[in-house]
Amino acid sequence: MPRATLATALADEFSGAVDATLNALQALIPLDIWMVTRVEADDWIVLHTRGRSPRFRPGAAFSWQHSYCLHMNAGDGPNIAADASTVPAYASAPINDIATIGCYIGFPLYDANGHLFGTLCGLHPDPMDADIDRHEPVVRALAESLVHVLRLSERAEVLDRLRQHTALAAHSDPLTGVLNRHGWELALDAEETRCQRSGQPAGVIALDLFPDPSPRGTTGFHDDTDLIRAILALQGLIHPTDLIGRLGGSQFALLASQLSEIPLAQRAQTLQQSLAEQGIPAAVGHAMREVGTGSLEHALKRATRAMRQTPQAASA
Repeated sequence: MPRATLATALADEFSGAVDATLNALQALIPLDIWMVTRVEADDWIVLHTRGRSPRFRPGAAFSWQHSYCLHMNAGDGPNIAADASTVPAYASAPINDIATIGCYIGFPLYDANGHLFGTLCGLHPDPMDADIDRHEPVVRALAESLVHVLRLSERAEVLDRLRQHTALAAHSDPLTGVLNRHGWELALDAEETRCQRSGQPAGVIALDLFPDPSPRGTTGFHDDTDLIRAILALQGLIHPTDLIGRLGGSQFALLASQLSEIPLAQRAQTLQQSLAEQGIPAAVGHAMREVGTGSLEHALKRATRAMRQTPQAASA
């Protein structure tokens, strides 16, 4: 599958713009670390950095509720705090238990829908001269320029997904029409790259259709017609951006992109209930990609284990 597309090129442009911005900020205000982060639920995820603080490395995740940026975004603290200890909201933030922060600079980054994407922020272990406040207009302008590039990158992401769906059509299971094992692995690899690059959430739902033993065989479904009926029903229930792969026999997996823990659990439950209402029993398990420590491949393994521990699978 060709990887050099307009979408991936624009994503690379976003990374290049972030790196150039962080380099400029480090030259303007030399801090221990400058970084661009993403916020997902309570995860405050480090995406890009410039500096020398190994704790704040790309891929690392911290609690958003513990961060200075939470208070900055809520208006409880200034964008630039030359001496963070003089700001009550910052001085009492739990992140002080794991990092020494004398100076803090932070600006929010909003996506095209006006939702908080993350932050541009800088940290330094020692207080800085109060005169750094004079740089506030420049830092704000650089943050706003990142927002524009971010929104272009988000649009490119949509194009990339559409292109991927088209390209993956060549890797279809001949019986069901969903992705075959190779196509599934390609899709999983592409989504893992997106997750690592932009910090977006993703999860996997594992399904075993007709898990109960059948009097006419040991596969659980009577014949191929049953399996095709089940897949048609499943495809009528999924989100347009979801991808389904056949892992073998009656076992399938669904890749859900840009979905957090609670919506993923709800989608798995809805799929199981809706299939059951159509006379299609299914053992279902789900798992999120773990930020900073896991991968979508690990999520698939955990979802499969969860599926096998369900009452539907246990009765098979």
